[in-house]
Amino acid sequence: MKNLYIIRHARAKLCRADQEDHDRELSKTGKIEASISGKWINNFDKKIDIICSSSSVRTHQTTKIIIKEIKYNPQIIIEPKLYLSGEHNLLNYIKSLDDNMDNVAIIGHEPGLKRLAVLLTGSYTQGLESVLDRKFSTSTVAIITFNVSLWSALSEREGYLFEYFNPKDQN
Repeated sequence: MKNLYIIRHARAKLCRADQEDHDRELSKTGKIEASISGKWINNFDKKIDIICSSSSVRTHQTTKIIIKEIKYNPQIIIEPKLYLSGEHNLLNYIKSLDDNMDNVAIIGHEPGLKRLAVLLTGSYTQGLESVLDRKFSTSTVAIITFNVSLWSALSEREGYLFEYFNPKDQN
């Protein structure tokens, strides 16, 4: 059994004229939302083994905040290939992961993350059937479970959307 945590980075500040998108930092609201999502993730018995984060500043900051809230220390990989990556590239990356890691988190960007979740999900926890029809907001977490022992065995529509969390829904 494999569990994939798909996490969109927290809300970032607007891009300044002299700044690259890659270098945008989290806003104050983004830091709060990342903290809320991290606390939510901490409630699960299945501890994340590894977090694979895009190399952008905002995803790296989101990763740090989540790690502070989950109260354990998963391995962290900062992966430039994940920056603004599409769903098929994300899937290929996940398929190449170490099979000893059963609980993997990907922290990245839209639209690739939502498209990845849609691509992989074939069934849903009751009540979650339409959540992937909505916007995949900043700091959103989707947990998809797969009945496989190897990451390379992942295929389209074989995942079970186990949980979905948007910190904006908590207000």
